[in-house]
Amino acid sequence: MDAVHRWLDGRDAQAVQKVLDGILPLGSTQRSWNPSIVVVEPEDLGLKNPVNWAPGVCVPAGARALALYIKPPSGDAPMDTRSLVMCSLSRMKRREETTVEAFVRALKHTWEKSSQKRRKQPRQRFLVLCPIWLRFESKLRSRRVTVLGRRFSFITKQSMLRQMTAEQLKQVRWRFPETVAEDPRTVVRLEAEACDPEEIIEQFEGPFDVLRGLLELTCGLGHTYWHGGRVEHQRALFPCCQRALVLPSSAETEPLAIQFTSPKPLAKRPAPLSAEAWTSFLANARTLRRPPAQRSTLDLVRAALRLYVQGLDAHFAHHAFLAFWQLAEVVTRAELSGGRTDRVTKRLSIFNGDMPGVDAFLSDLADRRNRIVHEGETECVDDEAVNLIKVSSERALVSVLEWRRQLPSADHLEQFYRYYTENNISLERTESVVRFLRRQRGGPRGRP
Repeated sequence: MDAVHRWLDGRDAQAVQKVLDGILPLGSTQRSWNPSIVVVEPEDLGLKNPVNWAPGVCVPAGARALALYIKPPSGDAPMDTRSLVMCSLSRMKRREETTVEAFVRALKHTWEKSSQKRRKQPRQRFLVLCPIWLRFESKLRSRRVTVLGRRFSFITKQSMLRQMTAEQLKQVRWRFPETVAEDPRTVVRLEAEACDPEEIIEQFEGPFDVLRGLLELTCGLGHTYWHGGRVEHQRALFPCCQRALVLPSSAETEPLAIQFTSPKPLAKRPAPLSAEAWTSFLANARTLRRPPAQRSTLDLVRAALRLYVQGLDAHFAHHAFLAFWQLAEVVTRAELSGGRTDRVTKRLSIFNGDMPGVDAFLSDLADRRNRIVHEGETECVDDEAVNLIKVSSERALVSVLEWRRQLPSADHLEQFYRYYTENNISLERTESVVRFLRRQRGGPRGRP
């Protein structure tokens, strides 16, 4: 079972077995079988509640469902998680295997085989360039920042154009004209080595989401949004272009683009970023300068920041609401109880106790979340609800980030929530029992 725990959270092994039991037999009599189109009810398989799944609708239970439970090794992934699961399931079907242990063996085999294939490919340099609606108020000595091991720099639009050959620029103006428009005039740049464009996209997307999340959290903490009846929606202070350019080092290779799911940014002046705000952002970014250890508090913050950006970029109010709610689930560790809304609201109130009527509005937000997810009532969410869940989850995220040294792992954070409501007498008794256990385990008879 050690291999299972390395690839899956031990608590998820049973849920994964339920998914496998639901998928593999269904394809046993089919000549052509694709696990991604086997449709079942998620509740029947004990699935977690992922963000942006259509409420009240059957969902594919194959690779998309299993990918929620996968915990690949750290480092550059040779393939995306969904493809990894698809290949592993196909291998299991050929070998007529159905157990969790066999699934993990298939994952490991597929991962190693793909890694070996990628290592044999020649590597080349790539440039990734993403315009962002940001304007520096003053000149800075350096506009570079490292996030999750990737070194980003903020350059001008003119500098971006100078880094393209005449043929590349011609191709970009024709295929991706919005990336070279006059505004925005600031571009986020990443240069890295990769075997193919797919690998460079994997290297860019996660760290770029975290970079944007830290930037928005630094400058937009507590910021609320009201669209006032307008059709356009834009919650982010510093929205990015819908596409990022990928330029291979070889001038003969055509430029590519990363397509984001964010809505088209409004035509407005780029938001200013002061020198003080930039300094604060760099200080926050240092906490995630390198990829965090798995199951650490910083790893939890990394995942939460990506959800935070999804909420800011969402076009529809109910999509933003669900993204911020899932951010709250991550920060409050609610996934350990199947995402129970009462646990989310109870733990969110720890960070929002000074807000008037906190219990009432958190209960109302939980009710709205259930109506969206279980009844499909997307119209029950308005700007006020999105603002409330955004601010509430933001405050929780900032607190967890500040407590990263005192609570260095997700397990520490869970123990904090567990004992927070205990009174002082109960805590003293718990400390006494812990001291007794330590003496017993360190005694001459060893661990009992």
